[in-house]
Amino acid sequence: MATGGLVHLGGMPDRPPTHLGGEQGYLQAGIVAAAASLVALRESRASGVGRHVDVSLQDAIVFTNENNVGLLDLMGHLRARLGDRAFTGFSLFFPCRDGWLAFWPGGRFDGLLGWLEEMGVDTEPFRAGEWTSPAFRERHIPELTAAIRQAAEGKAKTAAADAAQARRLAAAPVADVADLQRDPQLIARSFWVDVEHELPDGARVMVRYPGAPFKLSRTPWQIRRPAPVPGEHDGEGWRKRSPIRRAGRTGRLPLEGIRVVDLTWQIAGPAATQVLADHGAEVLKIESAVHPDGLRVMALPRPPWTDSLNQSGIFTLMNTSKRSVAINMATDRGPALLRRLIALSDVIVDNYGVDPLPKWGLTPDELLKIRPDLIIARSSVMGRSGPRSHYVGFGYTIGPAAGLNALSGFAGDPPVASCTAHPDYSCNSYHLLIAILAALHHRDNTGEGQVIDLSQHESTVVFNGAAILDYSVNGTIAGPSENRHPDAAPHGVYRCRGNDRWVAIACETNDDWRRLAEAIGRPDLAADPALGDLEGRRCAAARIDAAIEAWSRLRTPAEAADALQAVGVPAGAVQTAADLFRDPHLAARGKFVRIDHPELGWVRGERSELPSVRTEQRHRSPSPLARRRHRASDTRPART
Repeated sequence: MATGGLVHLGGMPDRPPTHLGGEQGYLQAGIVAAAASLVALRESRASGVGRHVDVSLQDAIVFTNENNVGLLDLMGHLRARLGDRAFTGFSLFFPCRDGWLAFWPGGRFDGLLGWLEEMGVDTEPFRAGEWTSPAFRERHIPELTAAIRQAAEGKAKTAAADAAQARRLAAAPVADVADLQRDPQLIARSFWVDVEHELPDGARVMVRYPGAPFKLSRTPWQIRRPAPVPGEHDGEGWRKRSPIRRAGRTGRLPLEGIRVVDLTWQIAGPAATQVLADHGAEVLKIESAVHPDGLRVMALPRPPWTDSLNQSGIFTLMNTSKRSVAINMATDRGPALLRRLIALSDVIVDNYGVDPLPKWGLTPDELLKIRPDLIIARSSVMGRSGPRSHYVGFGYTIGPAAGLNALSGFAGDPPVASCTAHPDYSCNSYHLLIAILAALHHRDNTGEGQVIDLSQHESTVVFNGAAILDYSVNGTIAGPSENRHPDAAPHGVYRCRGNDRWVAIACETNDDWRRLAEAIGRPDLAADPALGDLEGRRCAAARIDAAIEAWSRLRTPAEAADALQAVGVPAGAVQTAADLFRDPHLAARGKFVRIDHPELGWVRGERSELPSVRTEQRHRSPSPLARRRHRASDTRPART
């Protein structure tokens, strides 16, 4: 997570950078490997030729950096840690009577004023004419932050969030693992799964697990048994496999022939459909000229010389290889045209907060009448059923609601995570992708379409699984990790030479520790019997940290990491976006690619993390252009 750039963004500005709580690095690599395997499986079934998938954990983490890479590429801005703020400068977390409220008002200023009044705050100062201007509000974020802080103070976090959601404001209580098991939405959707375990003494107990990250209507995801004990299935053999139909197709991208109607916007949906497009699917992005995708309008990075709808860096990177058509769904002709497109397509996917499809006459039942083998992928904040199915939000509020932020940072600080909308770039986009690929696989075998209902909240809770099991079994409510790890010591980030420069070190074994102590010139520590085991080193963490920093402060992050890696100690430089661009390993793997954009010129894009040896995904075209421009120059600037 350090070499992939995410640790550099995490934590408070006046503290050491922090990693995102839980095993997020491994989990990200796991969903990338799952999606890559499904893409490779589809190609292998068509061609009869096996595939080798090579997943780099570092590559997988780079994608989760939000706008970190684009800010440097398009604006020359090196992003720093923002602590409890979003990259716009708006505070995200506000103290309540019983914890913290995650809150993001977005552009709903009238709704914000209504909520403030309901919470007992005088809103008269905010009703002057200049406050109607978004630009004015952006210059006066501290005043708005103070009002929200006043509104949340003394309130129950869940009640404050529910009142905000009633006004379509993105808000959520910052949950811990105990809060999650009481969550009425998760209970109503039968999310939790009780799994029977046999203890070493033969007793049997029920353990509560997080359930499916998505719901498939015909092939539901389910836990069929607990994790096996060593050797549990010795001698059983494999089940007989069903015959595989081979198409004998070679030399094509694995998803060629699949057509996708893409109703997604912002991040969590477009990130999934981009991978489909880059691997050969024909993805048609349905847009509105009246209400453009928010990424086209307000998202950074964006070059300082323009406010064109076509020059948003994140939109550009999330929509390569797609085509676009603008449809006015408020007319009679709009829904009719969309129906014609659906009838010619294999997949329809959306990530709407408020579900508009029923008013267009496009319920799942109606869609399956148009095309019985259609795959209907629905991604929403809380899922399409349950008492909180109306909730709105995105990664900045979904992560806290799912318990990720409660595991990150330092005790006593406001909740912090990676200072990015992490679930949008991680579990929620990739679980959606995996669900679509799995449904296509099922359709290949049976000819059946189906409906996917992905709750972004549930999808993210799954990535909190280890802490949930610890609570289920031991009653432990995990708190901020403070860069420690129960199975490694020393474990943390250590200051290096330079301003805000750090190296990450994680010693999981006694041999790791001895090699580290020798490498930093402290053989006396290696010989100290009190530090000979994990528990002893955890108790002496402050003493060990001081010894490591006395050594690391004299070196750059790369020098420190290279010296430790040379003797077999797990270590990595805490890399900035500039470091990622210079990283020779990322360069050798072709991580960053050049995209020739009609207005932006050459843009540095990312190669998908779904590589295979024989089949190369590629950006077949830049993101599609909007016809309407604001004040963009017709001549694109020369960029190097």
